[in-house]
Amino acid sequence: YAVAASLGLLFLSVLLGATLDLRREVGSLRQQNIDLSTMINDQRSLAYFTLLPGVETMLLENTGQVPKARGMLMVNKDRTWGYLVSQGLEPLRESMGYQVWLTKDGQRISGGVFAVDAVGYGQFYFKFPVPYNELAWVGLTKEPMEGSAGPTSAPVLTVKMQ
Repeated sequence: YAVAASLGLLFLSVLLGATLDLRREVGSLRQQNIDLSTMINDQRSLAYFTLLPGVETMLLENTGQVPKARGMLMVNKDRTWGYLVSQGLEPLRESMGYQVWLTKDGQRISGGVFAVDAVGYGQFYFKFPVPYNELAWVGLTKEPMEGSAGPTSAPVLTVKMQ
């Protein structure tokens, strides 16, 4: 009986370990499913915005701060909003993000802050807080997720507006 009880406990231990491994794997697969669903929705949004009539697309210039970074800014025909898409940005810790800065008469105005995924991809929709034709530059800097009153780091990507 002792041997049978020991074998039973051993079997239950192996079974419990396998069950725990399966639960971890299911959790990981659920997260991957959420990540893929988010990626698909991002691509749908991008496809929608790129196909709107009159959308102007501008490539953002890499400033050398993040060598693999690149991006584009799409502006609607009424010039009331922008849609920024970036790739190759450094994933930052959870408390940090990339802040969009709009430059008007030498002053920087925040367009908002966004995060990128684990591979450095991000999309961000924002409304222009000032008339588009008054803007000189748009740029991205690394800032706290709650945003900064002014840039606290060098720009990563920029584009001249006029």
